[in-house]
Amino acid sequence: MWLNSFKLLSQYQTKFKLELDNHVLFCGPPGSGKSFIIDKFCENEASYFVKANFESQIYVGSNIEKQQKVYQGAKKLATFNAQRGETKPVVIVIEEIDAVGVKVLSDHDTSSKSGVDALLKMFDNIHEENLNIIVVATTNNPEVLNDALVRPGRLGRRIQVNYPTDEELKKLADYLQKVMEKG
Repeated sequence: MWLNSFKLLSQYQTKFKLELDNHVLFCGPPGSGKSFIIDKFCENEASYFVKANFESQIYVGSNIEKQQKVYQGAKKLATFNAQRGETKPVVIVIEEIDAVGVKVLSDHDTSSKSGVDALLKMFDNIHEENLNIIVVATTNNPEVLNDALVRPGRLGRRIQVNYPTDEELKKLADYLQKVMEKG
């Protein structure tokens, strides 16, 4: 449902300044196919996409610097696309967002707080500047994410990706066998 609404409405977001909940959080266990699904989505529906991983920082501020570089690059591409009349968005894919977007447990945890604040600012900038940028994030642990990240307008839309069932695996095997036979 998200993909269909995204495909039909995203081109009107920048033209009519609609506030769409088009950012999305993919949740599921390791190896369930979240990144694969996102890659295929980006290949088909994005004008450009960038994969970002904001893992633990070695130096204070390095994570925020990475986030700003990713955002600035996406902004340049989105602006260029808008000038050309391109309606497909630029997509920022944040792998394992729980590495940076966790709930801040104390006032003394300034590195976690500043990382979350930088992400929140990125979402606010995308909205305020009316950019055709979509943020897609993955996590194995959605329950540890900061509440401000997982609200509408940010990563309020959630898609659960589970391991395939035995029936789904059988259908896939049957499909692949037919493809191989046709050859």
